[in-house]
Amino acid sequence: TLKLSYNPLDPRLKLCFAYCALFPKGWRFQSDELIHIFIALGYVKKKYKHQSLMDAGEECLLSLVKRGLFKNLSLSSRERTLWMHDLIHDLAVSVAGCKLKMVESKEDELDDRVRHVSLSSKVDICLESLSKMRHLRSLLVMGPRRRSTCPKLTALPRFFPHLRVLSLQEVGLEEVPTSIGKLIHLRHLNLSENRFSELPKSIKGLE
Repeated sequence: TLKLSYNPLDPRLKLCFAYCALFPKGWRFQSDELIHIFIALGYVKKKYKHQSLMDAGEECLLSLVKRGLFKNLSLSSRERTLWMHDLIHDLAVSVAGCKLKMVESKEDELDDRVRHVSLSSKVDICLESLSKMRHLRSLLVMGPRRRSTCPKLTALPRFFPHLRVLSLQEVGLEEVPTSIGKLIHLRHLNLSENRFSELPKSIKGLE
């Protein structure tokens, strides 16, 4: 069974694999983006003193590729695109447990055990409806989106003070709220492919 590839993984690799349940089936993963997320969440550790965290993260992904849990879609060694078979994605969802949740409709049940959540591009949802997840570590808002379906972001620090990963790629964002600078635990922020022309000065306070 597919679990024969999953069971021997060390605990950190299991965390990396399960995290992929937040992305929809057929998703094209950019290797650098995944590595930055895994580093931000503390899933990647150096094996020796002078190894960079990016190199250690690359080794994690290569381990998953070698076990057949990812397929490498690009020949470039600099920036690789990875893909996960639907059956393997089902396995990721089954091992993810209650702490990871991909929200695909307003009827999806959410509770304070959830630590990592993604919002499907198909669902229009407000942050207030997610506010019960006070200990959220990851919030991934999937694009492409029209501006009208992008959640209002000014309340992010109040609702999710422990966020470490925030992805708002291609969500029609025309202005980045200054309140994002108050997310003092944030370690990875993706604002690419949006419409804003400048970043607020408050963002300089983030690591």
